[in-house]
Amino acid sequence: MAGRDTVAFVTQPPEPPPYGTAPTTPGAPKANRTADVVLSWVLYAVQVLASLAVGFISLFAIFLTDSCGSTSDDAAVCDGGYLVSVIFGYWIALVVLTIAVPIALAVAGARKRPSWPWAVGGFGLLVLSTILFFALVSR
Repeated sequence: MAGRDTVAFVTQPPEPPPYGTAPTTPGAPKANRTADVVLSWVLYAVQVLASLAVGFISLFAIFLTDSCGSTSDDAAVCDGGYLVSVIFGYWIALVVLTIAVPIALAVAGARKRPSWPWAVGGFGLLVLSTILFFALVSR
C-alpha cells in the first residue's frame, strides 16, 4: 500500500424530505390531478342544483295522490302523514348528501387521492334517492 495512493469517494444519499411531507416523484402528472379536482367540484355543484330542483318538485308530490277518494276508498292511498314523512325523509337525505359530499371531496384532496368517485357517488345517490322517493309516494 505504500506505493499506491488511493482515494475513496464516498457518496451520500440525498436528504429526505421534511417530516410530514410526501416524497415527490419526478414523473407524476399534475394536470390529471387538477382536472380531477375541478370536475369533481363541478359535478358537486350540479348535484346541489339538482337537489334544489327536486326538493322543490317534491313539494308538489301531493298531487300524485290527486285521485285520493275519487276512485278508491282505501285508507292507505289517502294517508297524508305517510306522505309528509316520506317528503321530510327525502329532504333529510338531500341535506345529508349536500353536506357529506364536499367533506369527502376535501378529505380526498388532502390525502392526494382521486375525488371523482365521491362526486359520482353523491350524484348517483341523489338519483337513487329520487327514484325511491317517487316509488314511495306513488305506492
